[in-house]
Amino acid sequence: MKSMKIGKQIAAALILMSLVGCSQEVMDGNSSTIRFSMGGRIDLTTRGIIDQALVNDEIVPVRVTATRGGSTLYSNEQLYRDEVTSEWLPRESNQQDWEAGVRHTFIANAYSPSTAVSSGALTISSPTSITVTQPETYDSSSKEGMVDYLLSQNFVYTVPVGSQPPIVRLEMEHAMSLVEINIAKHVSFENVNVYLEEVRLEGFYRSAKMECPTPAQYGNVAGETNSDVWQYWVMGSTDAIYEINGANPYPSVTADCVPLKLKEDEGGVRMCFLAPPQQLESSCRLHVSYWVNEKYSDESLDNYVYHQSTFNLFNYATSGGLAIWLPGHHVVYTLEVDTGIHIEGTISPWIDVDYIEGTVLPDVTDPY
Repeated sequence: MKSMKIGKQIAAALILMSLVGCSQEVMDGNSSTIRFSMGGRIDLTTRGIIDQALVNDEIVPVRVTATRGGSTLYSNEQLYRDEVTSEWLPRESNQQDWEAGVRHTFIANAYSPSTAVSSGALTISSPTSITVTQPETYDSSSKEGMVDYLLSQNFVYTVPVGSQPPIVRLEMEHAMSLVEINIAKHVSFENVNVYLEEVRLEGFYRSAKMECPTPAQYGNVAGETNSDVWQYWVMGSTDAIYEINGANPYPSVTADCVPLKLKEDEGGVRMCFLAPPQQLESSCRLHVSYWVNEKYSDESLDNYVYHQSTFNLFNYATSGGLAIWLPGHHVVYTLEVDTGIHIEGTISPWIDVDYIEGTVLPDVTDPY
């Protein structure tokens, strides 16, 4: 009996030794390749803005900068997606392993279009320091030219000795402001013909220097601010003019202007663009001109009457009492036409949008 008991103890000891040997590999960290996953606030299906599909297809490269123990581990290293595991890795020759007990930091960036840097529209001094200039005009030449820039939250981790290392989560956030202007008919004008002649936005900045000295740290506890905090300095002058307009005024109104529909019917006109963050000045104005068929009855002759309104956007879409286009936020100005024209402005975090199917830059409903 005694020898049997000793035999069991020896067997148990051998099993324990084998388990310790297995965990020692993880402790050393030399067999644990650093892998990445992609996520965050980039699920927008749009042509001019970076979306998840563009990232997954590697049309928009994602590059990572990392340190290990205070020394450079990666510098602007491009990541590639494993189609089997959906994980992201550098090229095989550049892959690195976790080192247990040592502090690792990771931050990633991406930008669109691919020509932004070579054209001078975007200068990247470091992932957290950029200078951006958006297109001069809102027309066909700027459809693919608006600069979108993504910066991840800062992933900081030290693998405890004897523990499995994590997958590095790159939680991406937009640095630009997404500005949208929607114009539609009010429901009370359901049976009235309204044609939009021109939308013109002027008096805002196209250029800015931006720095993010303290990116948000991935995994903050609930309730804490978990968004990248950008500092920005506008550059140049408020000379930007973005507009969509018809070819000719009345009497060719029905042929050369845009018919407005009800907002509920996804009608109307949408201008959608990217801008550097900025506090608006009193020069930022939105001009809208349109024609309304004010005939007396269905049987009477058409009587198109011209209307024009100007809105100072300094008075709308405020945050903390300031009219401001915030980094990584979605600013929406909604205008509805009835016996007059009314505007409402809102600001919300740029996480997802409820008009995913129809939005491009400029909008697909823009016929000009």
